[in-house]
Amino acid sequence: MLKMPSSQILMQDTPKILIVEDNRINQLLMMKKFENQGFNSVMLAKNGLEALKIALKNKPDLILMDIQLPDMNGNEVIQSLRNKKFPGAIVAVSADSLKKDMDASFAAGANGYITKPIDFESFFVKINDYLKLHDDWEKTSQGQDMEKKSVPADAHPYRINQSISDAAKNIFIVDSQEKLQILAEALEHADDEDQIKKIKAIAHEYKGNAGYFGLKELESIARELDMDFANDQPQEYLVKLTRQLVAIVKGIIDEAS
Repeated sequence: MLKMPSSQILMQDTPKILIVEDNRINQLLMMKKFENQGFNSVMLAKNGLEALKIALKNKPDLILMDIQLPDMNGNEVIQSLRNKKFPGAIVAVSADSLKKDMDASFAAGANGYITKPIDFESFFVKINDYLKLHDDWEKTSQGQDMEKKSVPADAHPYRINQSISDAAKNIFIVDSQEKLQILAEALEHADDEDQIKKIKAIAHEYKGNAGYFGLKELESIARELDMDFANDQPQEYLVKLTRQLVAIVKGIIDEAS
């Protein structure tokens, strides 16, 4: 019987893949799928803490991040990695397929989202696109010019469209920094009706202009939040969506810096 540590680097080679999955059978199945495709540098992590440790130490080119982990939510792991400037591509993996679940992962910093059971045939068709994201990020960090490449439609959720002028981009970022402060204060006083109105106004504004800047994830969460305000959804749900909005705005500001 094959025995394998809960987290293990099989071979040192590129590209490096990290599979974050707590189910033993799923680990072995995914491991085999990658081996069959010729990937011989695959790492495994059975929980969020292991994933953080391995990812920050070994800098994998691609992470498949299970969202339902035993110690922490996968989105928390993704956001923590992005906060620490992790450059690799991250694809969220979950049995949940609702739009709000996908939006939460993209808001945390995922580049893609696939549902269980994984359609590996489809996944491996686009895996090179995900791996190119890491190359792009590496070039950017080294001050090199990025080539325009074909990437998945859900890639770079925090990056402003390159066709936007620097002047317009700067205005948007400064405005977003101001909005971020307003949102943070509003979340601290979510029981105040005036603060809730500020959140509503910001969501409505982003719904109208985020698409122009190519920020589809921001537009999506703003549209959902604006609609939920109109439908008088419970305050706790509005607050949850607002936190997602804040995470996206932070990501956009960080990406632009």
